[in-house]
Formats: sequence, C-alpha cells, structure tokens
Amino acid sequence: MKTTIQERVSRSRTWFASQFIAAFFGLLGTAALAFGQGPGSTVAISITGGETSNLIDHRTVGWAFSLAQPIQVNALGWYDHNADGLSVSHEIGLWDDASQMLLTSISIPAGTATTLIDSFRYVGLATPPTLLPGRYVVGGVAIAPPDTIVDAASVMTAPGITYLQNRGADPFSLTLLFPGQTIPSREAGFLGANFTFTVVPEPSTYAMVALGVLGLGWRINRRRRHEAA
Repeated sequence: MKTTIQERVSRSRTWFASQFIAAFFGLLGTAALAFGQGPGSTVAISITGGETSNLIDHRTVGWAFSLAQPIQVNALGWYDHNADGLSVSHEIGLWDDASQMLLTSISIPAGTATTLIDSFRYVGLATPPTLLPGRYVVGGVAIAPPDTIVDAASVMTAPGITYLQNRGADPFSLTLLFPGQTIPSREAGFLGANFTFTVVPEPSTYAMVALGVLGLGWRINRRRRHEAA
C-alpha cells in the first residue's frame, strides 16, 4: 500500500509539472504570436513646443535615427495636429539609411478610425520588421496643402533610440521616396512620421528560460525515480 501511495504522489507531481511546463510554453507561444501586432507600448519620438507649418509642395519628409539595441517595429504613424482626424491618407515608410532599402511601409487612412497616441495616428504592421543596431530613416508623404508637420522646439526619443537629423526627399512627389536630404536650419523639423516598437529580448534570455525549464524537468524525473526505488 505504501508503494502505491508513493506512486500516486509521484504521478501527481509529474502530472502537475507537465501541466505547468505546457502552460508556460503556451503562454510563451501566445506572447510570441502577439509580439509586434498592433501599436506597441513604446513610442519612438515625442515632441515638445515649437510650431506647425505647411509645405508648399508634396514630398516625403521624415527623420533619421540610430539604434543601440535590436527592436521590433509594431506600427507606423503620422502626425494629427488637432487630434481630430487626418484629412487625407498618408504613405509611411521605414528605410535602412546606408542601403536606402525600404524595409516596410503602410498607408495611414484619413479620418479618426486609427489609434491615436500623443497626436500621432498609428496603423499596426502585419509583418513587423526587426531592426538591428544601426542607422535608419522613417518618413511619410506630406500633402500640401492641407497637411501639417511639426518644427518642434525639442525632441525626446525612447531609450535606445537616438535622433540624428531631419530628412526630406527631392524631387517633390506624391510617391513615397527615400528622404536623403537634410536642412540644418530646421534640425527638429519635418516631424510627421513616427513609429511604435518593442525591444527584442537578447538570445541569452531565452537560453536562461530554457535551462530553467530543463532543470525543473530533470529534478522532477530524479525525484520520481528515487521514490520508486
């Protein structure tokens, strides 16, 4: 009878442990699927003060930045001055600065249906790109008129992101183009585009989690064999 009770206790422990491990990896998988879908919790850039202005011609405007750590871009956004909806739609893009390669793009529709965060309207990316440390450019097509962009008095970026300079594309066009030029006199200008992101965990984080789960499984198996002996 004693052996039977020990076996039942051992089986119960094994069952609970297996359920815990399954639940853990289920949550991990759910988080991985949800990772990067829709607007993220961190906004790349915030603006303070300054003034708004209208461009005299249609052109792609934006800003260059550098990364100190890998991130996943969840959504791209465009500035909504009065938070009352965009009057026209805007094409927004994200480029690698060195190669000028377009990494992802999306259209922000007119109106108020999109997510509004701190005067920027966002649309989530179906396939969020992962950016490694380096230099990048985010920008969008500004429509003139009636579009409004910002010449900010000060610019604040999220940790790990460094604002480098304003960018604009030449020639003037309604087509989304790589903005490769800058105007020194408007260093904190051309702030129409923005994005949200999540930090990509380091591989060592996943390794530590995996080792912890394996260690738990080994300990449970060792205890079960000891009790059965």
